[in-house]
Amino acid sequence: MHELAHRRELLREKIAANRVAVEVEVRHLGERVQQTSRIFEVGRHVGTLATMLLAGRRKGALKGLIGAGSLVSAGLALYRILRRRGD
Repeated sequence: MHELAHRRELLREKIAANRVAVEVEVRHLGERVQQTSRIFEVGRHVGTLATMLLAGRRKGALKGLIGAGSLVSAGLALYRILRRRGD
């Protein structure tokens, strides 16, 4: 009986370790999904700014940069590129 109890305890430990490993993997996948979502969000904003700039709505595009956080540098770089082109 002692051997059976020992095997049962080892099995419980193995199941617990696997459960922790699965939880960690799910957490990592969730973080990757959030990062991908942020990348698409930034791309969407930059695309909107580029459209506004190309349409000659520079003032509207610059207003859109206000409070945009990390998008400010991307938007300003895009604005400089378009100004150099003469658009």
